[in-house]
Formats: sequence, C-alpha cells, structure tokens
Amino acid sequence: MLSILLLCGGIESDCFGLTFRSDKIEALAKAAAVDLSGRDSSFCTIRNGREITVRIANGEVEHIGYRLFPHGLRDVAVNEAIADFAERYWMELSMPADRKKSVSQKMIEDRFAFVAGGIASVDRIQKNYGCDFSCNVSETLVTMTWGDNSGPFCKIQFPVNHELILGRAMRENDRRLPAEILLASTDVEHGFADSTHFMSDPDTLSSIYICKSGTYLDCELRSDRYFKNGQDTPVFDPEFPAESVSNLFTDYDIEASKNIALAISQQIYGLKEQKIDTTVGQFVAYCMQNGCTPYVGIIDLDCNGRADLLVIMRNWEIGYNHVLRVSMPVESISAGCGKATARLNAFVPSSNIKNLFNDEKLN
Repeated sequence: MLSILLLCGGIESDCFGLTFRSDKIEALAKAAAVDLSGRDSSFCTIRNGREITVRIANGEVEHIGYRLFPHGLRDVAVNEAIADFAERYWMELSMPADRKKSVSQKMIEDRFAFVAGGIASVDRIQKNYGCDFSCNVSETLVTMTWGDNSGPFCKIQFPVNHELILGRAMRENDRRLPAEILLASTDVEHGFADSTHFMSDPDTLSSIYICKSGTYLDCELRSDRYFKNGQDTPVFDPEFPAESVSNLFTDYDIEASKNIALAISQQIYGLKEQKIDTTVGQFVAYCMQNGCTPYVGIIDLDCNGRADLLVIMRNWEIGYNHVLRVSMPVESISAGCGKATARLNAFVPSSNIKNLFNDEKLN
C-alpha cells in the first residue's frame, strides 16, 4: 500500500491529485516509499530508524527530508528554504534515487562539505534536538553547526546557489514558474511599515513620509515605501505618480494592484519566450512570499503617458533575482485598473546581476 501513490509518477499523481514542488522531491518520495495518501499537512514518519519530515499544503508536496530542525528552531534560526535543503540533501545522500554518481562525487560537484561529522551525524542530531545549533549565511556560503562551536560534532557548508538549494535546475524553474505565480495569494497577511521608522524626505516640501528600506546595486533602485502624513496606508494617488508606482511594486497591500493586469514575457532557455498573464499584486505576492525583497527604479515617467520601471526582486539568502522591466499607463493610478507589460529574466544568480543590470540600463 505504501508504494501505490508513488508509482503514479509525473508532476501530479493521478491517484490522489498531489503535485510536487520539484522533480527531485518526487523522486525522493518514491525512493522513501512514504505514504502520502489522505495527507494535507506536515507530519513525520520513520524509515530505517530515522525521522523523515514531510510537508504537504494545498495538495502539493512541498518538502521531504531527514528531520534536523524542531519547529521552534526552524522559526527563529533558519531560513525555510535553506532548512528544507539541508534536510532534503542529507536524506538524498543516504538514500540516493537513481544514483548515477558516487556520494563523494556528488558532494564535490555540489560543493557540499561535512567539515565535521558525516551523514551518520543525523542520528545524534535526532536524539538531541536541544543541542547547540548555529546557522550563518554570507553572500556566498552557508554554514550550519551542531554542538559546541569550539568543537562541533557536526558542521556542514554549502554555497549560496539557488539551483542547489531549491533542488531545481534552470529549465525546471522555467517550467514551473507560471503556475507558481498564478497560485500566489494576495490575501496572505503582510506587514505594514512601522510608523516609528518613518523619515521625512529632505528633498520635498510635500506631506509624503518615507519608510526607508535600503538600496540595491549602489544606485537608484530602492525598496522605500511612501505614506501620507499621519496615515498608515501607502500612497496611491495621481498627485504623487512616482511614489504611487513605486509603492505598487514594493508590496501587495494596494487594492488596485489586484486590478492592474501584468502581461509578462519571460526570457527562457534557448533564446525563447514564454507568456505569463497575471496581475501586479499577484506577481509581487509570489516574489515576497518566496523571500524576495523588492527594489524599484523609475527609468522614465510621463505623467500623461506611461511609467517605465526596473524592478528587481532579490532573494539574498538563496542567491537569485527576478529582474522585471515594466511599462504601465500612469492613468492606472487614478483609474485603479489597467494593463502593464513586462520583460522578465527570472532566477538570475546574484553573481550575474550586475552584468544584467548594466544591460537593462542600456536598453
């Protein structure tokens, strides 16, 4: 009975209607012969004496791997995607699915290293979830340590590489992206800017206040949000077109964002394009709910015509960027609806972003 679901194969199981977040998760679920029938939540099961954690939501198997992190630790100490990777990859090393290369060769190619301990260290971790743990993420490297920092019993390191961490190569990302954007919900609660962080813009005499959230690439790409004095709702007013279009792409809390269509032309492998029809709000929601910080730069703004923007959705911890060149009618601000068009380069590695950014400035 345990293998009935897993023999169905494909992105979606015809037996129970489950989908998988990646091909790798599907292959690992098959190799583990985990019973997924009737499930739609997180649960743990035991295989060969080791705890396997599985997360299913809305009919999709989002994660499977050796349990390394209790819920409390996951919530405060580890980025979810990075935690998912460590659990999944560890399980993959000891339970290879259709292995075509040795474990050592795979680790060398992936630049994954046990600095201390080894695959079997999972047994000690699972017996003592209360042991000291630390996770450090730099711009290029993730380091996780279990035990005393001066002499840990297990320490792993791996690169900040989105294809490795997400377990999906470029073509799979391209294949799955349209559906994932269209599944994003704009009704998920989001954080409003804290009024204690408001700063008055020194360059204007208007009543606009700015919640400054940083810049990217040492230029005018900003993650700032704009508010009217004494209000906690973001500016979306034809009197302030620049601030309004910036607010539209730095969160999905403006109601009109659900009514402004976004026709995306995504550049994909093989010099091809694929079309994605969504809304501004849904695209921003997808990016932010997957850990991206939005940065917006206004290239051109004709108050009686169109606004041209460069939007970069940066996922710092996983090392990728979604780069969007947008054109939208300024009248969408007063109308509360409209249609924007965009060219998208998705999942651009952070190491390549400066070159692509320079290309976008020239076009």
